[in-house]
Amino acid sequence: MLTVADWNDFPDDLLRHEIIAGKHYTQRGATVRHQRVLMNLEFRLHPYAETRGELSLHVVGTVLSETDAVIPDIVYVRRDRREFLDKQYIDVPPDLIAEVILDETREVDRTVKRDLYERTGVGEYWIIDPDDSSVAVYRRAGESLRRVETSDPITTPLLPGFEITFAELFA
Repeated sequence: MLTVADWNDFPDDLLRHEIIAGKHYTQRGATVRHQRVLMNLEFRLHPYAETRGELSLHVVGTVLSETDAVIPDIVYVRRDRREFLDKQYIDVPPDLIAEVILDETREVDRTVKRDLYERTGVGEYWIIDPDDSSVAVYRRAGESLRRVETSDPITTPLLPGFEITFAELFA
């Protein structure tokens, strides 16, 4: 079973290395469409996060337990929970994680990561699929993440005043 110590020793080889429940997962570089959707979301989230929290893009790791270390596409943590700022990685359960899925990550993002984020206390998880221009939103309800109806524009109680339309996201 792999741990965060092993994760820290993975090579810097342009692959995204993650450990979930002690198992090693890798991902190649993203597609142009993936990056465009990710940048569109970041563009809309950034002004909001500047005054209310911390926004991290897909280069900062998130350690959720000794055997769970991931690098989500987007992580948002409220300002009052930003105690990790001077650390190498985020070590609190984020308020929001968004993953823009690729064909190779589709199953892991929809099952393995959703289960991970549920068991480790992530507040909300967005699975964004650029292939069919859809967003699945899972919101914390007690101990679990429950899928909620997604409307246009996309909003969340975690980010009062924030919204992004499907047209803006998938432009």
